Amino acid sequence: MRSAYSITKSCKKILLLLVVGLNAQLSWAQENSPYSRYGLGDLNPNQHIINRGMGGISAAFQNWNSANLTNPAGNVLAPPPPYIHSPFVLFDVGTEISVRALKSNISPEKFSSTNVTISYLHFGVPLTSQKMAEKKKFLALNFGLKPISQVSYRIEERIRNNIDSMHTLYEGEGGLNQVYLGTAYRIKNLSLGIRGGYSFGNKTISTLRGFVSDSTEYYYGNYETRTTYNGLSLSAGLQYDIPTTGGLFKFGAWGDFNHKLNAEKDELIGTVQFDFDGQKHTVDTVSYSKDIAGKINMPLKWGTGITFVDKTERWTAGVEYEQAMWKELTVFGDPEPTQNSYKIRIGAQYYPTAKDKQIKKYFEAVTYRLGFYYGTDPVNVEGERIDYAFTTGASFPLSNPRNPRYRPFNAGVLNTSLEFGGRGDKNNGNIREGLFRFNIGVSFTGNWFQKRKYY
Repeated sequence: MRSAYSITKSCKKILLLLVVGLNAQLSWAQENSPYSRYGLGDLNPNQHIINRGMGGISAAFQNWNSANLTNPAGNVLAPPPPYIHSPFVLFDVGTEISVRALKSNISPEKFSSTNVTISYLHFGVPLTSQKMAEKKKFLALNFGLKPISQVSYRIEERIRNNIDSMHTLYEGEGGLNQVYLGTAYRIKNLSLGIRGGYSFGNKTISTLRGFVSDSTEYYYGNYETRTTYNGLSLSAGLQYDIPTTGGLFKFGAWGDFNHKLNAEKDELIGTVQFDFDGQKHTVDTVSYSKDIAGKINMPLKWGTGITFVDKTERWTAGVEYEQAMWKELTVFGDPEPTQNSYKIRIGAQYYPTAKDKQIKKYFEAVTYRLGFYYGTDPVNVEGERIDYAFTTGASFPLSNPRNPRYRPFNAGVLNTSLEFGGRGDKNNGNIREGLFRFNIGVSFTGNWFQKRKYY
């Protein structure tokens, strides 16, 4: 059993990581993705760091010490054998550092940007009694916060004629976030889960255009739209285990049902001028429309997959297919330049020590992962964009696994993953995006609410 001091020390480390991540998100958010102008922005990965290291497979994946952010059925908090029942609470937080390189197919110029964000903040609370666990029944409550999308771009265009230059500046910022509450129930080989979410966010896009002359000063025309939105959503999933002599097959499926967001937008047309510091100031307002009400139709998303765990529980491998009906996305009744998208995901996980063997070295308790995904991006401007990445990752125990008093359900794990990929196609005129993403987070489980006795 870990001491109260050790648990407090681990919690402090987690809180420090969270604070650093939040500060970094506010200070380093410099992502420049021009395609985030469309729809609700550039979509964030909807997987846990562990799953991202395996190409994102999540539908048929269940891990007792990490959250499943895709399939709510994977959050039952069932402890690993031989521990029949343990009332541990799960705290899970993740951050990501992404480096994006933009390159046009018709220009040799490149642009790079770096962005740091919080990927998710998740809590899991077990509701399983000792009698339920003895009958192989498990129940858990989970809740948290995660970003859904980001809007972040700044693009300048200069066109020169014989006399003057036309300068246009395109800018956008904002994003969609979600707080969620869900429950998962497992009875023998079947796991069921449901999750309700409340989504909220905003999106501001503007276009500044004006003449640049050596002899005459012109005001810039400013066209700006700010939209705020919020609404409820519902997700559900299931997982089913099929034991075999060689191991365990797990089948999984999940769905995010189509729903509507309430939206309001303000539209502004006017003129502005810039001072010597580059700050813009309003000169005149041509028209201003406020609180225009409407709806945003969010599409159906679903996925299904299968994983296999060998009988020693050292190897896990899986494949998954998911689809999102983004062609159904409408904003204030108008369609967006989006298309139905899909992803094929393949991944594997390796744990060096068999479940019935004693750990003798630290790296025998480290989990290694590898994966790949391939598909299409929802945005379809000037042709379809391919979306792909190679992934790898590892999880490191934060406690000494060789200690005889070590208990995996009362310890912390440092999760990491890397993604190398890109979006776009050399055969059309759109912008290609190279992507490097480093993910790091902590999963901590412990008997936080259990009354302790000291002797």
